[in-house]
Amino acid sequence: MKRKSFYKLVLARFWREYTSRAATVFVFVVVLLAVLAPFLANNKPYVYNHEGKKIFPVLEDAVLLGRFISYPEIRGIDFKAKQKLGRGAFVLPPIPYSPTEYDFDSILLGPSAEHWMGTDDQGRDIASRMIHGAQISLSVGLVAVVISAILGIFIGAIAGFFGGKIDLFISRIIEVVMCFPTFFLILTILAVVEANIIYIMIVIGFTGWTGVARLVRGEFLKLKQMDFVISSQALGAKPSRTIFKHVLPNALSPVLVALTFGVASSIFIESSLSFLGFGVQPPTPSWGQILSQSREFMDIAWWLMVFPGVAIFLTITSFNLIGEGLRDSIDPRS
Repeated sequence: MKRKSFYKLVLARFWREYTSRAATVFVFVVVLLAVLAPFLANNKPYVYNHEGKKIFPVLEDAVLLGRFISYPEIRGIDFKAKQKLGRGAFVLPPIPYSPTEYDFDSILLGPSAEHWMGTDDQGRDIASRMIHGAQISLSVGLVAVVISAILGIFIGAIAGFFGGKIDLFISRIIEVVMCFPTFFLILTILAVVEANIIYIMIVIGFTGWTGVARLVRGEFLKLKQMDFVISSQALGAKPSRTIFKHVLPNALSPVLVALTFGVASSIFIESSLSFLGFGVQPPTPSWGQILSQSREFMDIAWWLMVFPGVAIFLTITSFNLIGEGLRDSIDPRS
């Protein structure tokens, strides 16, 4: 009987747990909504028949980053109004509203068939802003984690493999960086420079690598004593080849767990900053920014608090559940 590989065994254990499956499905749905946001929530149609020629505004919007270079004549056309009158050959997305589209005739409307999640104090559709806001939250989480993973893996591998004074020096640097409070460091930087999502990603990434580095360092200290590493060095393999070819692939399992927790932490930090007004700036939509609006209208517009709050809670919880599921699946004692 053929034995399963380690990764197949881990995946089977992970998928066997109901909470892990549910969390993975939820995160997949959120990622899918974020990727397809321009095609799901937009005030421009999929196809528009203009003077005998077909235009694909949503597709061009995605490809040309919002600039209609070929067909500027469609700018300013109120497709929603034309749809109500039954005129024009076009097909609108399921949510025919832009996340930045103002409508002062639809201020603070509750959830309905027209506005699935209601509108805010400027008439903007909350469902559209929620879907496009998922792009911001996931982008911050993933980019910050990629930065911290690259730094943490590289620094931790050097410290664990070479040991001695190099390990001692790097360990002291890790301890110093761990003393920096990420949230307040971001606030300090944003007080000096203009608020920008790029700065938030960079600061989270450059302060969040320490946990990954310590994990990789510990794995390297353990693995470099193994026979296959000693044999590689005895055969004259260069340190770089030994690190990246033999040791690192065997040290990444616990790192994957740490990275899932890192995504959840990054999303939480971005949402908190946007809630306080230091994160994503209007009119760009963000879950934390929508939640911040609810403070002024909590007694008359509950949907401004419930929908972004639930989205933030479920997304962070799902990433944490995925991390716990991976941790339990990788643990040999289980």
